[in-house]
Amino acid sequence: MVRKKLLDDTRKVELLPGQSWGRKADRKVDLEGDAIHSRLRTIAERQVERATAALTQKIEKLESESGAVLDVKRIRFEIEGTRAWPELERLLDKLLPYATEFDDSVKHHVLDAVMHVTGSAWNKMPVEVAQSISTVL
Repeated sequence: MVRKKLLDDTRKVELLPGQSWGRKADRKVDLEGDAIHSRLRTIAERQVERATAALTQKIEKLESESGAVLDVKRIRFEIEGTRAWPELERLLDKLLPYATEFDDSVKHHVLDAVMHVTGSAWNKMPVEVAQSISTVL
């Protein structure tokens, strides 16, 4: 934005006081009030986005490793620590809400926990445990 009249070499008026120009691709565009504020807001938003990108990624990682995901991981650790079929059936039943109510990232961890139980199938898995696995899946 200019404060005084700007002239070219031939004394032709280029800009008047209060007038502003911006670039849009390969051409100049006249900017006025709202357009100026919009451009400044866009520039500021880009700067904020760049400055906070790393922090946003860290927050997303922390969120993905807490809450429901952390609960499912705890259940999986309990599953990995037991060989008793009734206890495994109880733990599989605890996984059911996470398998039905949450997004794919949580469901992925549920599948990891179920995979550990199905890996124990050689130990003559009871029908009840197999039914619990089927319900979770």
